[in-house]
Amino acid sequence: MSAIAGIFHFDGAAAEPSHIDAMTTAMRLRGPDGRASWAEHNAALGHCMLHVTAESLQETQPWANEDRTLLLVYDGRLDEPELLRRQLLAGNAVLRNHSDAELMLRAYATWGSDCVQHLHGDFALLLWDKHNQRVFCARDRMGTKPLQYWWNGKTLCVASTLDALLALPFVPKLPNQGYLADLLLDVITCDDETLWQGLWRLPPAHVLQVNAERCSKVRYWQPDVWQRIRYRRLEEYHEHYRELLANVVRRKSRSHRPLACEVSGGLDSSAVFSMASHLERQGNLPAPAIRAYTLAFVDDAAANEIAYARAVGAHWQSSIAEIAPESRATAWYQELAARWGDFPNFPNGVMSLGLYQRAVDDRCRVIMSGWGGDYWLDGSRSYYADLLQERQWRQWLDCMMTDGRAFGPVTALRWALGYGLLPLLPFGLRSWLRRQLTTVAGLHQREHGFWLAPSLQQLGRQRRERFRVNVPQQVARVGQRGQLNLLADYGFLHAHEQTERLVAEQGLEVANPLGDPDIVQFAFATPEYVRRCGRVGRACHRAALKGILPDLVAERMDKAEFNSTFLYHLPRMADLLMREIPARHPDWVSGKGMAELFAMITKPENSEDPGWTLWALVGCDKVYDRYQ
Repeated sequence: MSAIAGIFHFDGAAAEPSHIDAMTTAMRLRGPDGRASWAEHNAALGHCMLHVTAESLQETQPWANEDRTLLLVYDGRLDEPELLRRQLLAGNAVLRNHSDAELMLRAYATWGSDCVQHLHGDFALLLWDKHNQRVFCARDRMGTKPLQYWWNGKTLCVASTLDALLALPFVPKLPNQGYLADLLLDVITCDDETLWQGLWRLPPAHVLQVNAERCSKVRYWQPDVWQRIRYRRLEEYHEHYRELLANVVRRKSRSHRPLACEVSGGLDSSAVFSMASHLERQGNLPAPAIRAYTLAFVDDAAANEIAYARAVGAHWQSSIAEIAPESRATAWYQELAARWGDFPNFPNGVMSLGLYQRAVDDRCRVIMSGWGGDYWLDGSRSYYADLLQERQWRQWLDCMMTDGRAFGPVTALRWALGYGLLPLLPFGLRSWLRRQLTTVAGLHQREHGFWLAPSLQQLGRQRRERFRVNVPQQVARVGQRGQLNLLADYGFLHAHEQTERLVAEQGLEVANPLGDPDIVQFAFATPEYVRRCGRVGRACHRAALKGILPDLVAERMDKAEFNSTFLYHLPRMADLLMREIPARHPDWVSGKGMAELFAMITKPENSEDPGWTLWALVGCDKVYDRYQ
């Protein structure tokens, strides 16, 4: 399961086996269990295999139906295969084995493009319908599995990663200045572009269908803003969430090898490991064992969470391996960028490389993390507006009193007005008031991106205006606007893909229970005050896991800070950033602006900006350098 590729010529040209082989060769690290390909007439498919489940041992992809009119490759895993099996059998489908590939193929044969409504899990799917000369692609709801494509009106090429598309001699290598501007401004404005013109990313929760006449892209899922989960007592929300989390962790633990868990000592990763351990003791974990790992920042107090990780291990009487964080030279990042043809990871992702290698050495194939908790477990102060809107006066007063005790009555009153009344005003009036407040406060005195060349600054402004996210105003709760903004945060998608690609190249499949669509839907359907009130964020999460998490972690209010992983490298990159790259790319950045930005970020008192822009510049410089 870990990389897919396809070439389809709709003008009748023959698909060259050497071209599909070049694509799978580029992605070989994602499939350590072997590569396979198929080519016939105008179509070719390729696959790089990573066996994750016992059922995957029954697969040899590309997977075909009996008369070989449907051929499929996919990357990923179904989370509820037995449910899908029952649905297919109820419709008189004939299943030849228990593999996910067979289930996906039969799902398409049964429901056509609507099959994605029945597929739950992390997957990227590519299917060739030979009889109808049609390509069907789909990506999972949260975009855990990547999928890229190139389409010129006659030929479609699809792959898990950009380097596979760039390996094709007929695919143009033209820099996308707009996406470059986004990366250098650390503001990703669109969900389907890449660093290369004409090479596209299929967004999460979308299907792509292509034939000789048309290429269509359609979203098939988004959270239901009208679904409501309402209980009379907070304890009922906690019970609901605990059962939901247990179910999600169980589904994502499916593996024929030991399950690896990252246990940083933070609230989220500790909760995932603890729930997996709880399920294991009950005999409900679909993996033979659990292996736990944490990074030991012994020389960095801000990042050191080892006491919390050890408390989790002691609570479950489990051994948690302590791994030193990795640090790689700038040249390593540059080589990675050149090989991928894409932006390499940031240092706070690369620091876990040793942890991943240890998990592989322990024969693990799936690694679970706490990713997603920052986005979906917390609530916002918009509960003031939600409660006013629903005329829940008593609950509104309770929240105000709780905030008053925690932060003082003046702050509570300010929040009650700012988060309660302002969001309920008409959209135009809200926008006008925010502009006035911004002017009064003296914010935005300087153009964001002052370090860029004028042409890229202008392009960045145009893109922010053109691709401005328009969150629907028709929502059930005011707080859902912020949640929809999170879902449309393309920087979040970019970071998600960087982590998946790095983990996949180590021979692991990443699983993120706290980023599961069911957890997301729970966040959309429940009141904000259930998840945050007073000083307690993730309130429902903490309360639901009482007894499962050790108190030291459950009551923790601080978070580790990993900016040191960035700042360690920056002095070693000074000449590259302030002299070499500005000289090579005067159409990208200003030497004077880069010197000023570098000075700002490397100030000892700076703790908020770890240098995303500087790292983006180094990565993009090397990406484009290879193909010049």
